[in-house]
Amino acid sequence: MKINHTQQVKDEIDKAAYERAMSDEENYLLSSLIRKRGAVVDFADCTSFHEAPFDRCLDDTSKRRMFASIMAMGTARKLTHFSAPAVAANIDLVLNYYQNMKEFTRADEEEDPYMKEISLPLSNCGRLHFSHAQFRKGELFLYGEPKENGYGDLPRLGYFSEDINVPMLTLEDKGYVILNPNFFLTQQKHLPVASGHVLVLGGEAGYFLYMAQRKDSVSKVTLVENNPDTLAFIRTCVLPICSDKVEIIEADPLYFLEDHHEAWNMIYGNCWRNSVEGTGMYLHLKQFEKQFRKTKFSYWLEDSILANIKSSILVDLMAETAEKKEEVLSILAEDQEGKKLHDQLSAYLTMEIISRKSVQSLFLNKELRKYFAKSPANP
Repeated sequence: MKINHTQQVKDEIDKAAYERAMSDEENYLLSSLIRKRGAVVDFADCTSFHEAPFDRCLDDTSKRRMFASIMAMGTARKLTHFSAPAVAANIDLVLNYYQNMKEFTRADEEEDPYMKEISLPLSNCGRLHFSHAQFRKGELFLYGEPKENGYGDLPRLGYFSEDINVPMLTLEDKGYVILNPNFFLTQQKHLPVASGHVLVLGGEAGYFLYMAQRKDSVSKVTLVENNPDTLAFIRTCVLPICSDKVEIIEADPLYFLEDHHEAWNMIYGNCWRNSVEGTGMYLHLKQFEKQFRKTKFSYWLEDSILANIKSSILVDLMAETAEKKEEVLSILAEDQEGKKLHDQLSAYLTMEIISRKSVQSLFLNKELRKYFAKSPANP
């Protein structure tokens, strides 16, 4: 990037650095805690919340849930006690987390169309193993996509209202997929775009494939997948509950568009397991948007991927304005994932930063989507 080193631009970068760093710290702590399956909030034990001098009009249930969310943040920070006055002092942060906090019931899990229709096999499919993940009442998990909040991104926290077991698919050495509301919601948000002939790049557990073919506005769904275990699962468990709209092509979903140029109405990128793995693949698929100008593109976990990209952009901004650029980049070198992402982005970030507004645009999802679709690094 080329940066105009005016005081105004430097001030805005400093502001972005502070807000983004705080947001990334919160997300990292929460994600780490949730991955360890240890964050449980007890909504019955939140009475001390009423000691806090709030000037907001909230009912008792809202107050308890809000206090529970900040207690969970205190747990994430390994604090033994998060007092009511401390909650009051951080009321804006508490409100932001509370507004993104949602209770899920057993019905939200079991009444999803996919869960109602699918029959999970009792035995494994090749290297694909079937088991269950137990969620205790009040155990936190991330659901949906993060919410933009200034220069940061706020995670959405969910929990079940009772103990529940949900299906989990584990592929040897390839991680796992938990079929909980987060898995459903992050894919459901892309369904309104699905119409006509839909191309799905990557099978995962076949959720988007199944949900898209249910729509009257969808005439055909073509799935591209080359993992034999994923294909075995989809053919065994998902295809039997689908209509004849569905076809499967065995090919590498990431490179399929290089040799195929049909007139699809929608292309859905779904060939990554998480937002970190998906960042490079996302940037690769964005190359083809200019080639398929009449096709609607949609990507699983796109907002989460863009949140990762924003953090890397911030490193670039700080390095370019630092007195000793090497010191900033040397810190990055200790983070293998961060360095890999930074290297991937280097060919794309060729814009010129000349004002506060141009700094701000780098942290807006809608602006980043447009930028990477027409980046000079793309064909």
